[in-house]
Amino acid sequence: MSKKTKKGNLIAVFDLGSSAVRFLLAETHMNSWRVLDKAELPNELGQDVFSTGKISRQVFQTTLSTIESFIELLEAYPKTKIIAIGTSALREATNASAFLDQVYRRFDIKVRVLEGIETNQLTFLSIMEALKLSNISIKTTNALMVEVGGGSTEAMLVKRGHVHAAHTLAIGTVRVDQHIRQFDFIHALMRQRVHRTLGLITQETLAKRISRFVAVGSEIRIIAEYIGNQIGPFIYRIERDDFSKFVEKLKKWSIEDIVTRLGITYNDAELLIPATHIYNSFFMDIGAKFILVPTLSIREGIIIEELENASNSQQLFQNQVNASVIALLNHYHADVTHAKLVTKLSLEIFDFLTPLHGLGSKDRMLMEVSGMLHDIGSYINTRAHHKHGQYIIQNSEIFGLSSDEREVVGNIVRYHRKSEPKLIHIHFATLSKEEKVIVYKLASILRIVEALDSSHMNRIGQLDLKIDKDEFIIRDCNGTDLTTERNSLTGKDELFEEVYGLKVVIK
Repeated sequence: MSKKTKKGNLIAVFDLGSSAVRFLLAETHMNSWRVLDKAELPNELGQDVFSTGKISRQVFQTTLSTIESFIELLEAYPKTKIIAIGTSALREATNASAFLDQVYRRFDIKVRVLEGIETNQLTFLSIMEALKLSNISIKTTNALMVEVGGGSTEAMLVKRGHVHAAHTLAIGTVRVDQHIRQFDFIHALMRQRVHRTLGLITQETLAKRISRFVAVGSEIRIIAEYIGNQIGPFIYRIERDDFSKFVEKLKKWSIEDIVTRLGITYNDAELLIPATHIYNSFFMDIGAKFILVPTLSIREGIIIEELENASNSQQLFQNQVNASVIALLNHYHADVTHAKLVTKLSLEIFDFLTPLHGLGSKDRMLMEVSGMLHDIGSYINTRAHHKHGQYIIQNSEIFGLSSDEREVVGNIVRYHRKSEPKLIHIHFATLSKEEKVIVYKLASILRIVEALDSSHMNRIGQLDLKIDKDEFIIRDCNGTDLTTERNSLTGKDELFEEVYGLKVVIK
């Protein structure tokens, strides 16, 4: 973030959270941004949804009124782009569609309901920005990043600056506060759930080898301002002993004590107790000696994401996706060398055929992920490994991919061999029309490339591609004899011919 030099664009973020509706107004110029205004009003979306499963009429109307009040703040800022996001409460509410429809009809705002993995992505962007602006690097360490929200907790294991694993827990300040109040019971429950989660995301990495703990959320920021030291423009540091002493004090304090001592509202004080236990449960199991607390949030993450989209600088995001995919491959002991070659050749063909398929950068990323993961199912069994691969992908969390995108990738992997896509296959049938088209276009490419390295001997370096009339001609730039690959193509080229109207010829 830098000082304003010229008049820039205005972006307002409306965050419809489980415990509050938050507003952030920022000005962007080139690759820089600055916050102009912030506001926050409590709401009971989470209390409604986590106890009854739906948004009550009263909370429905109150939330709409809150949005309207924030829109009124923007009257002084014409031509502001509004981005609205929702999290776990709107993911789970049975009447969320009706609520989102009313937001759109009344205010012409489409709310982007984030999945856990999207929240992870935005949290990561905001954390890395805060660390960068404070001259703090995690490129040589293992770090655990945790964001505690009202309805869920997002945890990411980052190895040497790259996301290694991510997981979403269905525990949060509002969800816990709704059901349990006893201090000891909260502590025991959090320890159990967090310990299991750490086992899932650390895998072969010992938790005690995690030397950096980065905590994000409104409650940990309150704690940081009370007992921490500000070590950078957007980051605090809390020592382990100081945090442990605070936890012990919190056991003895009443809600009134918390309000008085910390200077916060009753609503914030009630949520502080479960939040503290969630953070403490993670902190107790790892080797970090202190907690780093960025003051930037998911809302700043939205601003950073917008800047990256506008400037086409997606490399950081792509690097994190790649790191997450490699971690998944290593976990299932896949042939990474073969996966990388198949991916490289798939992307060469994808790029060459861009005028024909008309797909964009996001679809190219799906092609890349599909190429890397196409054989991952072999861990279960080499027979029907395309089906096993689909199952693994659809049930794994891959940083940067939503569940819908994992469904698409799973289908591409499902059809990289054997059967072509059929509507009698339930996972394909439930895709949208647009998603089915993407599967056809990308799976047909992957089937061709699988034939080009069917031997897993990595014989091809770079492709020489050409379209001559109704033929798609493939040669190896190094002049390698591709007789074996040509024989392997039998039966794998039919889908490509149907999709692109070209006969595949390997020479």
